[in-house]
Amino acid sequence: MINLLDSSDQTILKNASSVGITKQFDRIKKYNKQGRWLELCNHYGLNPIARLNSENTKPKFPRQLADYVAASSPLHLWDGWNYLGLALYSCMCGYTNNAIHLAYYAELRAAMSLLASQGIGIFNYRACVVDEDSKIHYLAKAGGTHQATWSYLQWWANREDTRLLLDRVLQIQSSPFVEWLDSLPQSGAWSPLGTEFLLSMGLDLKRMAEDRKARNEASYQPSGILATDSRNPMADIEFVVDSIRLLEPGGPSEAFTTIDKYIFRRIVHRAFETGNGENRRFQKNIEYMVSKFIDDPILCREWRQFLTYESDHREPRLIEEAENQEDHHNSNYHLQLIGRAMLLLRVATGIVRKVFDDSDVDLNSLEFWWREAGSAQGFWNIPPDSISSSQLWDDLSSCLDDVTDWINESNSRQSFLTDCAGSLVQITGMARFALIGLGS
Repeated sequence: MINLLDSSDQTILKNASSVGITKQFDRIKKYNKQGRWLELCNHYGLNPIARLNSENTKPKFPRQLADYVAASSPLHLWDGWNYLGLALYSCMCGYTNNAIHLAYYAELRAAMSLLASQGIGIFNYRACVVDEDSKIHYLAKAGGTHQATWSYLQWWANREDTRLLLDRVLQIQSSPFVEWLDSLPQSGAWSPLGTEFLLSMGLDLKRMAEDRKARNEASYQPSGILATDSRNPMADIEFVVDSIRLLEPGGPSEAFTTIDKYIFRRIVHRAFETGNGENRRFQKNIEYMVSKFIDDPILCREWRQFLTYESDHREPRLIEEAENQEDHHNSNYHLQLIGRAMLLLRVATGIVRKVFDDSDVDLNSLEFWWREAGSAQGFWNIPPDSISSSQLWDDLSSCLDDVTDWINESNSRQSFLTDCAGSLVQITGMARFALIGLGS
């Protein structure tokens, strides 16, 4: 990955603060009540890149630019989930290059959303930092959107406080990952930086920067020049269905409990192996850790069996593909990209949700946005009064069941596209998970 960060940029980046973004969300609430994200006269609301390029070292309207960065965070997130849905659609239809292109942009938007929530706004060859007082600082040597995003994300992941933030975002049984890990005997002083923490859950940020090469080739070169192995359509369709099922929420206030438990299992094994180096006492240590957080003996046993791979012993293929290091010419590279995009979107959603919580923003105050956006996505005929994660999931789950039933009876992509056309559109409407994650 190209390192764009010199010492002056790194000094400026240290000023980036989610506190400043929280203050901006407090400030733009008055516009939310009027049915919009920004004030009507916001200088950067229309064609922001051109207007930023016309400025020198200071923005003309710093408060308005800070407003824009704050509002861009949930909107980049929504777009990222949308891109992922389109990538899944392409995957099931056999459009492999399209899936690579779209999954890459899902990754990119997830990263831009996360960075904006932490006070880093990225524009093409211009970037800015919002500090804790909501003041704006320009970065002197910002590259293009892609290079800047991956460089800044790598920098952010190495901040000392990033792991603490991830610990707060990722929870099991309503307790942060870190509390579970701290109670794990013989885990040692495993206190990784954010990059290592993300790597342990299958997210290699350096690999994401390399994904751009695959996107370039998929976007600009014709498909079919080189002979490729014929793909089993069932493999891609099953991958998509199984991956979406990982996003099943656990309840009204538990948006990503299913995928989080698999992430947690990986991190537990990483922590134990790093601190201990052998597995002789692993099961006993797991029993001890689980007993610290779960009183019910039946539930305690279920968690022990899960964490020790006695039950559900296979890793989800999405996570396996996400950490795969194959060359981008590998026939499954589109699945690798989809895996990394989904994991990063899950993390970004949790981080944006935390900023919402810190600023007392909820989806009720943003109904001017999600009611119209959800209607455009076909999530409902008549917009509901409030977001119901269970209803959003139930609508999707029935379509997943329909596709699963079809898989058991057929193996032709042509019949899939004919028989499951309606379900295909519904199950790839992934923006619903932005609403589930921000509203639960």
